[in-house]
Amino acid sequence: MRLILASATALLMSTLAALAQTGPRVQMADCTSSGCTCRVTDLTVGEIAATANMEVPDDAENQTFLRDPDGNLFWTDMSPDNLDLLYGGQGSCPLQLFEEITPRDGRWFITDVATDASQCPMVGMAAMGGLESHTVSVSWGGRFHPERIFPETQGMVAWSRTGDLSWRGIVVDEEIDGAFARVTFTARLVSPTVIRGESRFAFNLNAPGGMNPASVAAGMGCLTVTTYVARWRG
Repeated sequence: MRLILASATALLMSTLAALAQTGPRVQMADCTSSGCTCRVTDLTVGEIAATANMEVPDDAENQTFLRDPDGNLFWTDMSPDNLDLLYGGQGSCPLQLFEEITPRDGRWFITDVATDASQCPMVGMAAMGGLESHTVSVSWGGRFHPERIFPETQGMVAWSRTGDLSWRGIVVDEEIDGAFARVTFTARLVSPTVIRGESRFAFNLNAPGGMNPASVAAGMGCLTVTTYVARWRG
């Protein structure tokens, strides 16, 4: 009897597990400030709710699960294309299926480097984007890692994955008594032949003693954002 009961219980549990795996798969947009990567995940709404420990809207099956440039996760009813446009892309974010995209070996050209220094009144700091156009030969070894396309950053950047095809790197992240300095990179593999990303340079200094902080606020803080595109050239 115990053997029969155990077998029946195992069968019931396997059936419930199978049922949990059936159902609509969630579409996800993984976004930086230069656009999004969109894909159909291999997870159901229930599985994401369990792993992300967050409230799920009633119509989540018809929404997009979004990771924004700051790493925040939430649901949105915006379409993948509109999200790509909102976050600095061209308004086109085709849904990829489960398989991993592999970048092509060969020459990659870093181009379209543009720095926005509009939030950096200190004009002399406008060139702090930290990126220049260049060509590099890459052998990826079957997986995407931004250090291979920026070999000069080896040992300088602490890279961590923010998605299946995206990385964030920290060069500097220091804060003392309210003053801070941060230098970060992002890199996202859009297709086997295109990589997009950005570097951010930000700091805020305490006002010198005896000076009105409000009077120097405009000159004591800076944020520059440098976007780039890397393209495979064969």
